[in-house]
Amino acid sequence: MRTAPTWMRTIALVALAAALATALRLLVIEEPEFAWVCQSAAPPWWCPLRADMIALLQGGSLGFIALAVGLLAMARGCVTAARLALVTGTAGLVLYLPEPAAGGALMGALVMLRR
Repeated sequence: MRTAPTWMRTIALVALAAALATALRLLVIEEPEFAWVCQSAAPPWWCPLRADMIALLQGGSLGFIALAVGLLAMARGCVTAARLALVTGTAGLVLYLPEPAAGGALMGALVMLRR
């Protein structure tokens, strides 16, 4: 049995990251019913987790992770780091901090193209 080429696996991972990040954004973060429930007098147990996740994402964690991993991939020429930069950069583009996420994804793509 043959495995798919590296570029096909990378595209599949990037598409999966984009789909999961979009689902997280639309179904958990921007869902108005969840915000209303969490503002009630007795919010459910998961409301603090949701609030912490939103604060972490809006703080730009994925974008800066993508940028750091992209720099690592450029410095070392590591394909695994380049894939991780592409995946986290794609998720970061969807989840509220596009500038560093785009930089990380671009660096990962450049390393992948050089290989």
